[in-house]
Amino acid sequence: MALAAGTRIGVYEIAAPIGEGGMGQVYRATDTTLAREVAIKILPDAFASDPERLARFEREAKTLASLNHPHIAAVYGFEKSGGTQALVMELVEGEDLSRRIARGALPLDEALPIAKQIAEALEAAHEQSIIHRDLKPANVKLTRDGQVKVLDFGLAKMLDGEPSPSSDTLSATIGVHATSAGIILGTAAYMSPEQARGRPVDRRTDVWAFGCVVFEMLAGRAAFAGDTVSDTIAAILEREPDMHAVPTATPLAVRRVITRCCEKNLKRRFHDIADARIEIEDALAWKPTGAPAGAVEPVRVRSPSIWFGAGAVLALAMAVPIALATRQPPESLPTIRFDIDAASPSPSELAVSPDGRYLATNSVTGLWIRRLDRTAGQVVAGTAGATYPFWAPDSRIVAFFVDGKLKKVDPFGGPVQTLGEAPNGRGGAWNRDQIILFAPAADGPLFRVSAAGGVVAPQTSLDRTRLEVAHLYPSFLPDGKHFVYLAKSSDPANTGLYVGSLDSRETKRVVATSRKAMFVAPSTVLFMRENTLMMQAFDAQRLDVRGDPSPVAEQVENFPLNLAAAFSASDTGVLAYQGRSDARQLFWLDRSGRRLSAIGPTGPYLNVAQSPDGERLAFDREDSPGSGDIFISDLRLGTTSRFTFDPALDGWPLWSRDGARIVFNSARNGGIWNLYQKAANGSGPEELLVRSESDKLPIGWSADGRTLVYQQRDPKTQWDLWMVSLDGDRKPVPLLATPFNEYMADLSADGRWLAYVSDESGRSEIYVQTFPPSGSKWQISYTGGVQPKWRRDQKELFFMGAGGDLMAADVAIGRTAGVAALETGPPVKLFQANVFLGWPKNSYEPSADGQRFVVNLLPTGTSPAVTVVVNWQAVPGAREER
Repeated sequence: MALAAGTRIGVYEIAAPIGEGGMGQVYRATDTTLAREVAIKILPDAFASDPERLARFEREAKTLASLNHPHIAAVYGFEKSGGTQALVMELVEGEDLSRRIARGALPLDEALPIAKQIAEALEAAHEQSIIHRDLKPANVKLTRDGQVKVLDFGLAKMLDGEPSPSSDTLSATIGVHATSAGIILGTAAYMSPEQARGRPVDRRTDVWAFGCVVFEMLAGRAAFAGDTVSDTIAAILEREPDMHAVPTATPLAVRRVITRCCEKNLKRRFHDIADARIEIEDALAWKPTGAPAGAVEPVRVRSPSIWFGAGAVLALAMAVPIALATRQPPESLPTIRFDIDAASPSPSELAVSPDGRYLATNSVTGLWIRRLDRTAGQVVAGTAGATYPFWAPDSRIVAFFVDGKLKKVDPFGGPVQTLGEAPNGRGGAWNRDQIILFAPAADGPLFRVSAAGGVVAPQTSLDRTRLEVAHLYPSFLPDGKHFVYLAKSSDPANTGLYVGSLDSRETKRVVATSRKAMFVAPSTVLFMRENTLMMQAFDAQRLDVRGDPSPVAEQVENFPLNLAAAFSASDTGVLAYQGRSDARQLFWLDRSGRRLSAIGPTGPYLNVAQSPDGERLAFDREDSPGSGDIFISDLRLGTTSRFTFDPALDGWPLWSRDGARIVFNSARNGGIWNLYQKAANGSGPEELLVRSESDKLPIGWSADGRTLVYQQRDPKTQWDLWMVSLDGDRKPVPLLATPFNEYMADLSADGRWLAYVSDESGRSEIYVQTFPPSGSKWQISYTGGVQPKWRRDQKELFFMGAGGDLMAADVAIGRTAGVAALETGPPVKLFQANVFLGWPKNSYEPSADGQRFVVNLLPTGTSPAVTVVVNWQAVPGAREER
């Protein structure tokens, strides 16, 4: 009931109403004892009839009254007068932030000081274990002198019901706002995923809301919004903030605040609002020289005793490329070597900028850009799924491949732009004439396009006399006209590094190698020889190597399927490479991720496959580049025996339904991955099942064991799913072939349900279709997923989520109107597994009952660090011939 002016509540005299919300009516009042104006919040009538709730509210109010901070609206006390219950608070004059945003997005110089003050308020409250739980623009007041006051700390909890572990939930928060649909929707838009799911919350739920508020100030609209509460909550659970809506001039540090605060994975979200405050302070304090605003992440000074040594080394490290850029002799400068953390738990694709100052890598969330003289990096918004990055000559723009396109982005603040089609890109190069040379697919020639976009035209042509099947990983020579590239041939003797020209179709081989190679100015080529990174002098005038090659680094990570390698170098003497992850180990883990037992010794394991009876395990291992075999372990006896013996690389084992045969792929036929089968007991010959000019991987069997499902790469449609009947003429037919990738599939035990990965949404997600496909399709994952695996009884579907989380989704199979139908529960994280997230495809296998998992674990922690070597050409044994 509304209170009339002059009404007294204790010593407080009501003057006029201020507003009304789901948490009660608010009035301006006068404290007649202290002669000051206050705000009085009249609490809902439900409190009057609940003594326990009132007592709890009073205790909470006393805790809030202890908060004393310039950016927190103070709580003065709790008043009871008759049946009226009221909270007495500081009266804050000014408009709330939601009204300011309604007039339009805030410029950076206005938004960042506001964000800093909000963060300071949250930090002060969190230090006293007080969580806001309902942070939103409407609860932030902007005073006339430019100060911020955060209102209603803890009220969502105080107005909640019983203090049970699940009380801080969506239902509770929505419940106290039930008087207004608009208020319900407004509150829902800032709820963290854990709030929306009705789970217990901690200070990280305020961190999430803070990220939403910062986004909304800069974008002028909510980060997560919908027409209804359900739509809004769905957006929170399934989508990411649209960073394209944030101004391009937004500093990298501020973009990081939004993405790390609005991280759905609690373990990857900022754990403390102080982390966000520091980033914003850095963005406010940093004044760039000769670069766009926000172009480089500012130095973080945390503890001089900790960071002084590292800072000195990094400063010296960056001084050397500058000296090298002036062509000072390398021998007169120091060689500096240091390690940095990898951006992803899986091996990465690396690209050092031409000026040697930045490193771009692909991570599980997108392109990761790190300045090499700083201690942290940042994911570039809008680049999820990006692969094979390469830089513009001025080190200001990065090009990459994603969603079947070649794209570019200013990683320091700018929109992603599409340059052309690239169904399955494999590297590119950018010259000073703004011509981009790139491999749009894993098969076929190189193409060219203007860096501004436009017509995409073929540049090279495959030499059929050399049995060439692909041209990959180009890099330009100093004249910008000539380039080197990797040519893949079905005759290994013709595979190698070739030199070509924009003005001619003539080419010649200069180095024998089967992995990515590159030219490094002024006169060097880097290439792989088995696991060793080699260098050799290259005469850019004669277009040929000279002298003998020398080793640069041993045990460098490389990828047999993509003919790639994890290294990159700048023209200023900076080299980055990642070591091989050979020391992998097969383990049995339970559903909590606890290690139960090891299987065999450590080694370069790739894929694992458990036999239908659960008594044997097939796995492949690459003991040297281009050479590897399949082994079988008897889990009862603890013995391991070799299964294949061909000198080529054999892999991806798949058991037949009855466990009598193993299908695998092998590159023994001209470097193309074809499908073979062999009796599981090792007897008899190896039979060629499917042969074509495209790489193939075995997937699964139909229920009767007569039809084999496999994935195959096509230059136009990327990875597709195919099947072939082993009866009759064995003619392969497409199963799922769209413009998107369909891959990493698994057939259920009854052979009726096909789980697979597709990137049709712009991100790799798990889907299920009936087998054979009938048109019905169900999406299982919503925040990324790969490597789906059915439980034997088909009551659960497992997959690897973003960041290496092993996820499980409940499955119920039934029929609707006579048609087979699927119902699934929300995916639940079981544990984080330190495994490869991309290739190889089978990093784990569930037991029949889904209670244990064989997992191919990387070494404890992350994959090997990225090693950076400054002035690498002066390393003994790695000098150019002069």
